[in-house]
Amino acid sequence: MADGQALKTKISSACKLPRSNDAQIEELRNPFEFPSEKTQREEYMRRKTADLNYLSRGISQGKQLLDKYVKEAIERIDRRAGQKEQEKFMMDLKRHLEDDANSLDILTVQWLNKIEFRLEELAHQATLTADAASSISQQATRSDNSGADNQTGHLLTPGDRSERIRRPLLEVPIFSGDFREFTTFWSAFQSLIHDDVDL
Repeated sequence: MADGQALKTKISSACKLPRSNDAQIEELRNPFEFPSEKTQREEYMRRKTADLNYLSRGISQGKQLLDKYVKEAIERIDRRAGQKEQEKFMMDLKRHLEDDANSLDILTVQWLNKIEFRLEELAHQATLTADAASSISQQATRSDNSGADNQTGHLLTPGDRSERIRRPLLEVPIFSGDFREFTTFWSAFQSLIHDDVDL
């Protein structure tokens, strides 16, 4: 009996490990705020990429630990002598998993997908930043080669560069057509899209 309680405690602790990242996962709902200065933007992207990789690794390892403990519990139950005792412990484990672990499988997949999407967003932004820097240097080289110092009108201004920076993707709410859900839809749509002057 004490053996079963120890396994339940291990499983509960393993469930808490991935769930301890809830606050960091919630932060992923917020768009990235890229600085306009190139060096600051690159540092920001490096820091966010490292944070996301650390978060992904922590969630994955927590899930692996939970799976290991569940497998260990099942193996210990299978080694029990009596059929009734095995069934009793298996039902007890099933109830415990329903309380603690079953929803964690789906949450883990959703979290890892969200992290992967945000990592792709950072990689795309890094590509845009590198492309903008190379086009500025190419235009500056062309300007210097032509001998005309006053052709700065062809160089990208800071305002032009900020236009090339991709804004984070927004999850646009979908209106189902039910009039009872319109106020919820409209408040989300208005705050995300309608009131944004940059869109």
